[in-house]
Amino acid sequence: MHRAEADVLAADQEREVVAMENEELKETIAHLRSKLGGKERAAFDELVREHEKPGISPSLIAYLGKAGEEYSQEIVELGLRLMSACLSGEQAVSVIRAFVTLLHPEQIEGRDYRIPSAKRFNEWRRYLEPICHFVAVSTIELALRTHNSNDATTKKHKHILMAVYRCELPGGIIVDVVSHLKTIISDFLIIMKF
Repeated sequence: MHRAEADVLAADQEREVVAMENEELKETIAHLRSKLGGKERAAFDELVREHEKPGISPSLIAYLGKAGEEYSQEIVELGLRLMSACLSGEQAVSVIRAFVTLLHPEQIEGRDYRIPSAKRFNEWRRYLEPICHFVAVSTIELALRTHNSNDATTKKHKHILMAVYRCELPGGIIVDVVSHLKTIISDFLIIMKF
């Protein structure tokens, strides 16, 4: 088989895998949508319609918003992800500013959009840490059985300690504490309207 034929075959297989994953995602979304209440389902449907309009996709500018608006959850998550990559609040602001300038050079900060301050990013991290700790400990305490895995290794001259808990909750529900935390944090951010 020639290299070109192998590439075509690999691309076809990749498309099939992606198509199957898309179908699975659609089924999961439909299942989760069916669990929403009437008001939440209407809000979800409106959000979907807004994102499915042709030629319209949310941009970084839209997520940043303007002065006086609430910060979107996407911006909070972006800031926390940047800081989880060992960036300070100031560096996270600089990265966001660089991307906005690159993607939207015609937009003016303060008029067309605003970027959260480094202080705000640091506040979000400081407020969420004790909540995450409480949720993690509470989940482990609720568990009927837990499996704890620790990894204390040196990687590239950096010492890393990782602990993972897999918990069996009442009703036979298996929860990975970290995955569970992501859901709780997202819900908390929505409730607090960060």
